[in-house]
Amino acid sequence: MNSILKKATESIEINQNLQQVRQQKRLMVIDTRVENYRQLTTGVTPETKVALIDPKRDGIEQITELLSNYPTNSLHIVCHGDPGILYLGKTPISEQNLPKYTGYLQEWGIVDILLYSCNIASQSDNLLQLLHKFTGANIAASKHQVGNPLKGGTWDLESRIGSVASEIAFLPQVIQDYPGVFHGLQFYLGQDETGKVRAYLGKDD
Repeated sequence: MNSILKKATESIEINQNLQQVRQQKRLMVIDTRVENYRQLTTGVTPETKVALIDPKRDGIEQITELLSNYPTNSLHIVCHGDPGILYLGKTPISEQNLPKYTGYLQEWGIVDILLYSCNIASQSDNLLQLLHKFTGANIAASKHQVGNPLKGGTWDLESRIGSVASEIAFLPQVIQDYPGVFHGLQFYLGQDETGKVRAYLGKDD
């Protein structure tokens, strides 16, 4: 009898979580180093608010600021990735440095986090587990490349922690037409505001 009651309670909690997420608008943040990011900003579902992440500022801090002004239960993060690394803002995020952001992450109040980044969970889900631990959110990510299927990508975020109720926030037309994948970044040489040549992490557009 206790087992039946426990399952019924869990089912109610899942349904409440699903209803809660559906009622809330989504927030999508896009690192501007991803290919054709402007195409992505115009190709989201009507209930999705889009904000751009400045690659010269800390990404976690920017998201925390955005959430303070636009609270939501469903956060969608679009940025380049590698196994266990999110190239989000000026500081790549990994399991090594994520704990230093604990204070910020605990402020987020998010139910679901969807990570549109390549290969994040391909070798380990440690980063996802830590993100789940610090935010309390359900997490969706991928072990594979995310994006254009002709470049080996997929839009299936198959690696899950918790019961993710949020759906993909991109419209079918963008999923069909987007030309890139969110895989890795390279160092390139460029000039800073003083004219000095420096090495930057990103894409030399």
